[in-house]
Amino acid sequence: MSADKRVTRQELEMIRDYIVLPLMMDVVERNKRQIQFSTNSLKALYVAAADRLMDMIQKDHVALKKKLKEREIKVWESEQSSPTSLRHEYKCRGYHEHFHLLHEVAKTQISVQLGQYISKVFKKLE
Repeated sequence: MSADKRVTRQELEMIRDYIVLPLMMDVVERNKRQIQFSTNSLKALYVAAADRLMDMIQKDHVALKKKLKEREIKVWESEQSSPTSLRHEYKCRGYHEHFHLLHEVAKTQISVQLGQYISKVFKKLE
């Protein structure tokens, strides 16, 4: 593979985020449902915050998909998933490759990125 067609470190991070963002949406959605059925007096606030988080994550996922397309990168889930990792395939400027993300790494990434999104929500409230 020539150097100009090889996937860059930044592009690998973009692929990782493209995989992780929908998982993060699932986490926020699941928590939102739990909150909706709770008797917590701040339920309306938490649900509104979850909705805001999901909007931000969705917008970033759409923007990321566009950036990947501009770089001629297409990502899809592999049929060869395992109990320990998420397996995806991607095509980068004509070259077909595999991307494996361990579940523990995905959980850590979700936690870190979710913290960053929550921080952005609080900054907008200031």
